[in-house]
Amino acid sequence: MKSIEESLQLRNRILQCMEAALVTDDDSMRKALMNIVIVGGGPTGVEVAGALAEMKDYILPKDYPELDFNSMQINLLEAGPKILGAMSEEASKASEAFLSKMGVTVLTSTAVKSYDGHQVEVEENQPSTPKL
Repeated sequence: MKSIEESLQLRNRILQCMEAALVTDDDSMRKALMNIVIVGGGPTGVEVAGALAEMKDYILPKDYPELDFNSMQINLLEAGPKILGAMSEEASKASEAFLSKMGVTVLTSTAVKSYDGHQVEVEENQPSTPKL
């Protein structure tokens, strides 16, 4: 994400997913629509994950009270061994702990193999990564 236009498109896409989750009768589809995967644990990915966690806790429940935001998942995937790889080990660990406390699932050493528009496939040789 490198522009205001891209950030607005992302915001609109998230809101479209919440609208679709609101009207579907299919529980598995609702869960999929409320499952967010952020690829890349650099500064932008970490910031987006934190902002989405705050939206999940403070904004979306007010706009969509019919949805159960306890089931919403926010996943941050990083192919490298730590998030914020260019920063100190201390900054990386503190950021990961903070995001985890906010409810973000942080998965390091997890590379995305493919994305078909609905499902993310991660590299099979990575240590025990959940299906997203």
